[in-house]
Amino acid sequence: MQDVGDQGIDQALQIANEAVQFVRVAQNSADPQVIQQAERKLEQAKSHLEAMMKEEELETDEVSQSLAKLEQSRNNLTLSSSISDPVGYEVY
Repeated sequence: MQDVGDQGIDQALQIANEAVQFVRVAQNSADPQVIQQAERKLEQAKSHLEAMMKEEELETDEVSQSLAKLEQSRNNLTLSSSISDPVGYEVY
């Protein structure tokens, strides 16, 4: 049977995976609200993972990998949102 700490980490990892999935959807959206929502989900997931690491005083490979995925997703989202909204281009 899992203890409370394991359940908390599992929940934090689940939230992180959901955030990564949402970013994939947001990358295909030109809607700024969807992109902002994805950014909020990434922040929430990162906060959950960091809280679990502090609370449990551990850093598992799984948590580290999940944090890395979140950071990569953030970078991808930033890149895709800047591409979908180029600055300085005028349509003639």
